[in-house]
Amino acid sequence: MPSKPQGIGRRTDTSSLPLTAAPHNNAIESLRQELLGTINGQANDIRALQSSNAKLKSSNDTLTSKVNGLTSSNNELKSSNDTLTSKVNGLKSSNDELKSSNDELKSKVDGLRSSNAGLTSKVNGLTSSNAKLTSKVDGLTSSNAKLTSSNADLLEKVRKLVASNNDISSTLQSVSRRF
Repeated sequence: MPSKPQGIGRRTDTSSLPLTAAPHNNAIESLRQELLGTINGQANDIRALQSSNAKLKSSNDTLTSKVNGLTSSNNELKSSNDTLTSKVNGLKSSNDELKSSNDELKSKVDGLRSSNAGLTSKVNGLTSSNAKLTSKVDGLTSSNAKLTSSNADLLEKVRKLVASNNDISSTLQSVSRRF
């Protein structure tokens, strides 16, 4: 069998070597202690990080739940806002129609006021004319009463004249018969 190269797959017998490894053993032990301290520190750090991570996950779950609730509330508010916006738009449209109708009614009221002023003026004129006519009627009634009285007097005179005329006629006929 061929021999293997030194240090590969073969054990080396160190019993015949002089004892010069002792100073290295102290350095190795010192390094080992240092590494163990570092490992312990890192293990403590890992445990602290795991604890912090668990708290953060719990906090994250709480915040996620709150975000979901707020998102739901926000969606409800958006829906309510959309409904209210729609109502506001409807009311604006209705308000515009009412303003237009109000403007038309104001115009009609102004026209009626103007017409009323003209009619009031006519009524005042007619009232004045009626007062004049009433005065004339009163005058004519008084005149009619006088004329009626005068007419009655004249009719009495006519009757008397007719009677007198009849008497005269009768007398004339009697005189004419005698002659």
